[in-house]
Parts: sequence; C-alpha cells; structure tokens
Amino acid sequence: MSTDRKHEAIVQYLEAQVRLFASSINVRDFTLDSPAWSQMAPEFVASVGYLHEQIFLDIHGLLTMLCSVTKDNPEYSVKLVDVTTTVDVEEGTAQVCVNEEITGIHDGVAQQSMSMIEWKRSDGKWQCTRHESLQGLDGMGYADMSS
Repeated sequence: MSTDRKHEAIVQYLEAQVRLFASSINVRDFTLDSPAWSQMAPEFVASVGYLHEQIFLDIHGLLTMLCSVTKDNPEYSVKLVDVTTTVDVEEGTAQVCVNEEITGIHDGVAQQSMSMIEWKRSDGKWQCTRHESLQGLDGMGYADMSS
C-alpha cells in the first residue's frame, strides 16, 4: 500500500473511532469493554475540569464522570461538527482535533467545544492515549470533579 493510501486509511480509521466515542456517549454506553472504550491505552488520561483547576482521569474515572453527567442531564448529546486528523505514519502517532456541539445541559443552548485526542500505534494497533479539551472540558458540561 502506498504511503498516501496508508495515511488516508489511518485517518479514516481514527476519525471513525472518534465518531464512535460520541455515539457511545449519546447512547449511554459506558462499559469498559465496548468498542469505543476498549481501544484506550493503559496510560490513557483525560484532562477534565476547569481551566484554573484541571483534573486528570484514567478511563475508569472518565466513564464514571460521563455516566454521572448524562444521568444528571438526560438530554445530553454530542454532535461532531468538524474533525481534522494529523498522522505521522513513521512515528506511529496521530492527533485528532474535534469541534463539538454539546446540547442538553441548558434548554435551547448548544455549547461549542474543541478537543484534541492523541493516538499511538503499539504492536500494530492504534490506541488512544489522551483526550484534552482546549477549554478544560468545562464547555462540554462535565461535572466539577474537585468537590
């Protein structure tokens, strides 16, 4: 497979995985062994909270928080507006930049958020290593985890 075709195949795969994250949130699938979450690297970390008070969670903590947020906000929904992916095929790393629209926190309000999702290839398999919102995820309606 040519380098360009390999690159494009990786981009399509990673972007499909990111769409799966949003889909899993929207259908409230927060089980660790589901296709969306089982691809997380052992060292996966999500930065959540507010700009002045970041909290870092592993996948278990992130899923617990997502479950709580969607339980408290039954209409919570994530819509991907734009997805841009950068891949370094030789290094086996990638970054997916996502513009999102979050609804269901406040009636009639669609909140905008931007996230950076990092990936690495390990033993031939792509794994998600980091999820970071450029706003600290507070724009996504995540709970204040400091209390």
